[in-house]
Amino acid sequence: MNNNKRWKLPVLRQYKVRSGKVDAPFRCVHLSDLHCCLYGKHQKKLLDLIRMVKPDLICMTGDMLEPKFSKEAAGDLFSPLGEMYPCFYVTGNHEFNYKNYLGAKAYVRSFGICVLEGESRIVTLRSRTRVCIAGVDDPVNPRESWMAQLSRAALKTDPSVFSILLSHRPERAQTYAMFPFDLVLTGHAHGGQWRIPGLVNGIYAPSQGFFPKYAGGRYEINGQTHINSRGLAYYVPVPRIFNPVEFGVIDVVPEDWK
Repeated sequence: MNNNKRWKLPVLRQYKVRSGKVDAPFRCVHLSDLHCCLYGKHQKKLLDLIRMVKPDLICMTGDMLEPKFSKEAAGDLFSPLGEMYPCFYVTGNHEFNYKNYLGAKAYVRSFGICVLEGESRIVTLRSRTRVCIAGVDDPVNPRESWMAQLSRAALKTDPSVFSILLSHRPERAQTYAMFPFDLVLTGHAHGGQWRIPGLVNGIYAPSQGFFPKYAGGRYEINGQTHINSRGLAYYVPVPRIFNPVEFGVIDVVPEDWK
């Protein structure tokens, strides 16, 4: 299903996160819930937008794939991203719709993308800033407890290094806040499908039901910043109303940065 309509281009949502743990700013692009939608031939429109903002790293928080995905929808996005940027990926519930979900993970890894399963990795960015990226599988993983993965990932963080947790489920925000991550990125809610800007942030989200608390945007919970993406899927069983597809650009800057 191709997309050549300008109004279907993702909205760029920008966030600024201040931290005393970084000496130089860095930029993260947050992608979630693509569900194998196409943005032009070979994903050119989406890739052009990503290149335009010049990220230091890419974080993907699940449901990027579908069981009936095409090379153009998945590989044509993953291949250039894996070559150009440090890329980190966690599964959503749709990745586990594959009979061979381990093969789906291997497919993502084949493009040089790091798939996290209860791990933490420290990466040194172009600015020489060190960042800890942690991630967990979606809770539907039949092989390992979600909580066990989360606990293991938290244990491997360095309290002196800015840490980002990647997880698919926003409704578990209070659990994330029990662990020492500085920033949490999630997806899954699709922005609540229908919005009334200024009044209702979302009407319905999977796993949260009607009027979800975490439909999309920024939340501050016990000193932890949580950013939930409204996702990139423009065709879904329930249409999006006043709720455009989006990708996030997150600038993490020193506390005194102007």
